[in-house]
Amino acid sequence: MGARLKRQLLRFREDRGGGPLLEFILVTPVLLILVLGAIEMSMVYITFSSMNDAAREATRALARGVVDTTGAEALAQSRLMFSHPFVITASAPPANDDVSVTISLPISYASATTVVTSHMADLSVQIIMRKEPI
Repeated sequence: MGARLKRQLLRFREDRGGGPLLEFILVTPVLLILVLGAIEMSMVYITFSSMNDAAREATRALARGVVDTTGAEALAQSRLMFSHPFVITASAPPANDDVSVTISLPISYASATTVVTSHMADLSVQIIMRKEPI
C-alpha cells in the first residue's frame, strides 16, 4: 500500500495540467482587493479634496466680509461635490480677527464599502483665515 501511495503522489507532483488555474485562483483575490482598495481610497480623496476646496472658498468669502456665517455655510454646501450629510460650521467671533469654516463627514459616507476605511477616522477640514480690513 505504501508503494502505491508513493507512486500516486509522485504522479500528482509531476502533473502540471492545473498549474495556471491554481495560480489564477491564488492571485485573483489579492489583485481584486488591491484594485478595490485603490478605488475606495480614491473616492475618499475626492471627497476630502471637495471638502477642502469648499471650506477654503467659504472662509475666503467670510474673511472678505462678502457673506456672514450663515451665508458662508450655504456657500460651502453649494460648493461640495456630493450630497452627503456634511456638518458645516462657520464662525466669525467679533472680538477676534480670525474666521473659520469647518466641514466634517463620517467616513462611511465617503466610501462605497468599509473594507479599507473601517479603521479610519471621520473626515474633517478646518480652514482659518484672518479677516481682511474693509
